[in-house]
Amino acid sequence: IENIQREDLNPVDTAEAYEMLINRFSYTHDALAKRICKDRTSITNQLRLLKLPDPIKEDLREQKLSMGHARTLLAIDNISTQLSLSSKVIKRKLSVRELERIVQNYKNKQEKNQKTRSSNSHDNERIEKQLSSMLSTKVKLITKPNNSGKIEIYFHSIDELTRLLDTIGLQE
Repeated sequence: IENIQREDLNPVDTAEAYEMLINRFSYTHDALAKRICKDRTSITNQLRLLKLPDPIKEDLREQKLSMGHARTLLAIDNISTQLSLSSKVIKRKLSVRELERIVQNYKNKQEKNQKTRSSNSHDNERIEKQLSSMLSTKVKLITKPNNSGKIEIYFHSIDELTRLLDTIGLQE
């Protein structure tokens, strides 16, 4: 515990030490916080750093990134995006505030894309149901991000195929 409270430990080493104490002595975050005279939230935030990819942890150890940068990167679930943004922070010497703006823009864009996909999904389901009803068979609508796609019409026999072709006007 005394070693953890030294000032020359980097955030990752501190988090690893907290994790070791929690595992070895079955401490809760709250119990550890009381034991070392820290806030439970600071213990929890420190431990969250261990969820970052190893290259980012290494940048933290080497003080290329601050704890604020690291916590901001944790808001993103995608590891490749985290790595890309961390290298951008280092190259451009971005502040935590600048990174927070970038992350917020990224998350807003993700939400917008999610809403669009969800809306497209509902539209696709409606179209599939209409076509299925019209053709009396299963129909699958498959769209790609560039709004192209295909329609799959299922049939189970030659007779059903003939009926479908007749329904859409391809046989007399």
